[in-house]
Amino acid sequence: MRGRVATICVVATMAVACSVAAAAVPGVGTYKGVTSQQDPKSKKFQRVEVQVGSKGKRIKRIRAGFQTKCTDGSGYFSGFFYLPDEVDRVVRKGGRFSFESSYKPPDLNPGETADVFVRGSGRFTTAKKLKGTMTVQANIFTGGATTGALKCTSGKITFSAKR
Repeated sequence: MRGRVATICVVATMAVACSVAAAAVPGVGTYKGVTSQQDPKSKKFQRVEVQVGSKGKRIKRIRAGFQTKCTDGSGYFSGFFYLPDEVDRVVRKGGRFSFESSYKPPDLNPGETADVFVRGSGRFTTAKKLKGTMTVQANIFTGGATTGALKCTSGKITFSAKR
């Protein structure tokens, strides 16, 4: 009798472990949700979208809104970063993924340029849900300068989304 109980426990434990691992594999499609940041004017939470392709094995696209606070206290820099289709990101074991990007936003004030750096990671908690974190840093240059940038950072931003 004792041998059967041990066998049942092992089989039950394996079934639970397998179902948890299977649940972390994302489904193909677009996951939509929000970040932990609110827009200061509208008070709405920033949106995030993660598109999954390749039978749940790759992140095809990530888009998210953000705000940063600048070191001079003059306000904040906000934007919407977008990781393009042409750079696939692999969904690793346990449903984990990471991303990193840098870009130059086109829609700044006249005479300003910026370099924006985004870094983050996430994981699929089920086949239909994900969560993660990201940080954003923007270096803003004025008057054609290439040094002495105004630094703006987001701090840790959390996000969650579902399909």
